[in-house]
Amino acid sequence: MTDPVSWLQIEKGWNVVSADGVLVGKVVEVTGDEHDDIFDGLALKSKQSAHVRYVPGEQVAAIFPGEVTLKIASAETDTLEPFSEPAPQTKILPQKAPLALQRLRPVDEQVPPLALEQKGTDSPSASSGRPSLSTPETDIDSPPHRPPM
Repeated sequence: MTDPVSWLQIEKGWNVVSADGVLVGKVVEVTGDEHDDIFDGLALKSKQSAHVRYVPGEQVAAIFPGEVTLKIASAETDTLEPFSEPAPQTKILPQKAPLALQRLRPVDEQVPPLALEQKGTDSPSASSGRPSLSTPETDIDSPPHRPPM
């Protein structure tokens, strides 16, 4: 018997054999991420069914040259989900300028920074000697913030 091979070696037309030794069909397509070596599954076409079925990678027991062996019995292959084409790969290219140099908002939409101020003696933070953080929206003692005109 030959040694098992990687999922990357699987080719269209290879035999697919069930756990009970029955030839259930042929490989139509292999899905996965070759770059990160992640095997997703394969598309199986049998002579008995007009549908192409999807075999998840978790249901593959062994891969030998020319043959993929499944963990499921031949009777279970009809219960597999129909195969649908995977989404096309998308390449994300870098921007022209680094993100740190790009402005995320126009200047007139900038959010005002938090204000650091000492509260009066009746404030809990005043007794601790620590300044409190407040914003115009949350500080009821200060007038609302209006941008300069």
